[in-house]
Amino acid sequence: MEQIQIQTLIYTESDKEKKMIKKDEKILEEFLVGQKIKNARWLSKSEALELGWHKQPFVIELENGVQLVPISDDEGNDAGSFLTTIKALQVIYVKRD
Repeated sequence: MEQIQIQTLIYTESDKEKKMIKKDEKILEEFLVGQKIKNARWLSKSEALELGWHKQPFVIELENGVQLVPISDDEGNDAGSFLTTIKALQVIYVKRD
């Protein structure tokens, strides 16, 4: 019986990706570091429907107007949950109204 050799692919960031990550880190630092949370709430059902979502994620709103909205994947196909270090609430779940 013939055996198949399994290859392990090791992903390394290209120089272009490293530059993009550095640029994005600077943007995130500028808009997030030092900001205070102004509001924390679940997205309303109508807001979720506007995005084409069936679930309502928990939203964190910062004093500079930035909103942090978790999504299920990079394409924004649906709402996502937050993983936390809060012992009593380790996952901030999505609502399904």
